[in-house]
Amino acid sequence: MRTGMRLVLAVALLLPARGVAQQSQMAFTLAEGPYRAGFRNVNLTDPTRSFTTDYAKGPGPRPLQVSIWYPARPAAGARPMRYAEYLELRALEGGAAGFTAEGRARAIAMALPGDSLHRWNESGAPTRAYRDAPAAPGRFPVVLYAPSFNAPSTENSVLAEYLASQGYLVIASPCMGWFGRFMEETALGVEAQVRDLAVLLEYARRLPEADTTQVAAMGFSWGGLSNVVFAAREPRVRALVSLDGTIAYRWRLFRASVAGDPALVEVPFLFLQSAPMPVDTARKYGVDTIPAVFDSLPYADQYRVQFHQLVHQNFGAEFVRLLPRGPGEESQATVNYGFEQIARYVLAFLDAKLKGSREGAAFLARTPDANGVRERFATATPIPGRHPAEHLMAFGRALGAGGAARAPEVLAEIRRSNPGYTLPEMDVNTWGYTLLAAGRVAEAIGVFTLNTVLYPQSGNVWDSLGEATAAGGDVGKAIEYYEKSLGLDPTNDNARRQIARLRGVGR
Repeated sequence: MRTGMRLVLAVALLLPARGVAQQSQMAFTLAEGPYRAGFRNVNLTDPTRSFTTDYAKGPGPRPLQVSIWYPARPAAGARPMRYAEYLELRALEGGAAGFTAEGRARAIAMALPGDSLHRWNESGAPTRAYRDAPAAPGRFPVVLYAPSFNAPSTENSVLAEYLASQGYLVIASPCMGWFGRFMEETALGVEAQVRDLAVLLEYARRLPEADTTQVAAMGFSWGGLSNVVFAAREPRVRALVSLDGTIAYRWRLFRASVAGDPALVEVPFLFLQSAPMPVDTARKYGVDTIPAVFDSLPYADQYRVQFHQLVHQNFGAEFVRLLPRGPGEESQATVNYGFEQIARYVLAFLDAKLKGSREGAAFLARTPDANGVRERFATATPIPGRHPAEHLMAFGRALGAGGAARAPEVLAEIRRSNPGYTLPEMDVNTWGYTLLAAGRVAEAIGVFTLNTVLYPQSGNVWDSLGEATAAGGDVGKAIEYYEKSLGLDPTNDNARRQIARLRGVGR
């Protein structure tokens, strides 16, 4: 008998029968929301990046095994998935060619190494997800999930199921390196996961049930660094959730990443953190917490919740579910309880920031004790940021649905509470010319007017406003603005030529 066939049979014999009720060591007792959690798998590829797999002779397009949890209405009598159905999806991480019976069995065996009967039994335990169940009607906020270092897309399935039942669409892909399956602990490795998140967001835009005007990026450990970099460059991200994220432990790596600029992180940020790391452990793993992340994001409203009885791996459901409790950890019951409190905070934060829930906002404003968390189990520290940040991405969010034509009005509103608020002159001017080139003249005029308020002594900004105003057909105003520019900068020959041209047009 071939070795691969023996592996398949061994796994099949060890997996509990479908009709046998199995009990996971991870008890999750929080009530589901108004929906059940549907689950489906989609295999995407990114042809812009090459990837080496075990199944191909050479590099090919980057495969992305995508897990999607969504609000569902399963048919009467439908049965939830077994946990093994999540584990076997690892066989797809290198591409669909790996999803054979032997590949699925190998994936389960790799996730459940050793001879622990507990681990084998876990694979047969039921989940809260219903495979390919009919989707509930409506459009739902999107949560893009970034797993920890090398972890699969289903790493935090318990949390994803809970959020789906509460009316969220959760989308995740495995944490993989730039060149192949294994992640590299480098800025290039961060970029690989950031690019994967971008692919997931573009995929979500094609889903009729996805409300991509309300997007959160959530990550655990390594994924809690990548998601911050992603949010810094992606204006559609409205909220950040870090599950003991590496952003707090690899600050220099964040700064080395593309868009690793603290000023660009200005969306609400929930940081759920483990107990302080022992000094010898921090030294062993080269932890870099200086400067502290919480003191280095001036524009983000931060909600920091530290769980004093949880360690790092307790923030990932797979590690809570499959691993025995080790040195320095609390009992399984305490870890289970802690994970439920993590889920409560994540839900309240997302409800407040993506759904505008008053109940969610009130939850965040209260102390953990007032929220029913065990005494001395957690400490919450809100850290308000300054709003909006002084860059175009943040200002663009502040414009809202009114668009760039409202730019001067929005600036006036901001300056009522922050009189010194400003934006870079050249960035604003470039924005205006981008709009003008696209034929969006009214918006270009609004942006150039904004720049004249910000920099009233700059001849260049008045010249630009004159150009846009002339394009809009108001010759008299355009001449006025060019004359203003020439008065501030007598060397501006362009303004002189345009004034003569426009006066000729006027005659």
